[in-house]
Amino acid sequence: MITLLSKNKVTPEKEAEFLKIASGLVEATRKEEGCIFYELSKDIEDPYCYYFVEKYVDYKAVEAHRASAHFKKWVPMMAECRKEPSELTELDSVL
Repeated sequence: MITLLSKNKVTPEKEAEFLKIASGLVEATRKEEGCIFYELSKDIEDPYCYYFVEKYVDYKAVEAHRASAHFKKWVPMMAECRKEPSELTELDSVL
């Protein structure tokens, strides 16, 4: 199982726009074959920091997600809402 953590520091004045775009991405991604879990979480200590928490059956499912029409549409739109590029951590389940 592959887990991805995508950290997104959002510009305060663009927060509502970010959440609207992210909502569409979350809804569409949860329907993907190979997606086990997909959620947007907010940092408790930093109110403008969000994490996409993603779990896929394998790396092939991750690649399919990145190739999807909704990913290609919404991810560039979210970039306009961030203070800096997102940070991605990729994890492979051990136990």
